[in-house]
Amino acid sequence: MATLKTRVFLNKFIEEKNLLPVIFEDFWDAALNSWKLPVGQETFIPEDGISPLQGVIEVDQDKSGLINLSISWKDPEVAAQWANDLVKQLNEQLRAQAIADSKKRVGYLEQELAKTTLQDMRAILYNLLESEKQKAMLANVNEDFALKVIDPAVAPETREKPKRKLIVALGGVCGGFLGIFAVFFAQFIQKLKSSNSEAATHS
Repeated sequence: MATLKTRVFLNKFIEEKNLLPVIFEDFWDAALNSWKLPVGQETFIPEDGISPLQGVIEVDQDKSGLINLSISWKDPEVAAQWANDLVKQLNEQLRAQAIADSKKRVGYLEQELAKTTLQDMRAILYNLLESEKQKAMLANVNEDFALKVIDPAVAPETREKPKRKLIVALGGVCGGFLGIFAVFFAQFIQKLKSSNSEAATHS
């Protein structure tokens, strides 16, 4: 879960998927296939896209151990694709790391086994060696190494946010209150003017 939002992991994700034109689409000219850079900006690099991407990724784990990964983006199809790709890349990265670590341990155990003549120690080293080889084999054949996907991400049918209906409703309520306040305030000002006029007449 922590790896999903690390800078190193997301930097690689942005670079491999070429996401900068999507993240900074306001500055990307698709017709010319070039940047429309703001003043003072020389170019965009994968590092620039990390913070915006971190802000749209939400990862949480429930009591049963299930991990929910969600991405909030203006294009729901893109958000779903990113969520699935992130899990895939995480599995690939952690699997490659596990295989590399296992190879190191196998190499070390084989060296120790070659140097040891004690039968009891050789038996222990041999068991450890077999265990490491089994781990490496499982990592090689298991694509869902770290996370097993039970419900792939799909584009939602309804907009998650902003809640436009709620915004419209709140706008209507606030507008109504402001309208009522304006009416009472106008009446108050009118009465105040009338009172000042009467006072001036009497004087």
